[in-house]
Amino acid sequence: MPTRGAFFLLLLLLGSTFGCGTGDERRWQKMGVEYTTVEFNRDVDACTRNKKLDDECMKARGWVPMNPDRPAPTPSPTPSRTRGY
Repeated sequence: MPTRGAFFLLLLLLGSTFGCGTGDERRWQKMGVEYTTVEFNRDVDACTRNKKLDDECMKARGWVPMNPDRPAPTPSPTPSRTRGY
């Protein structure tokens, strides 16, 4: 039977795993301009309101989103060839 410490550790690990997956995972870049991580983090902090990143604020600061807002369409499966008997 597991101890309370092991159970608590398991809960902590599960909570941190699921908690990290809820953030904004989009990537941003400034085209043709060198920038540092500090500058990027400063702009993200300035453009975050109510725990949500404001796209228009980031774009106004010169950032361009590098991944689409919606997932790419999945290609339709190719029909399989069947042999007639």
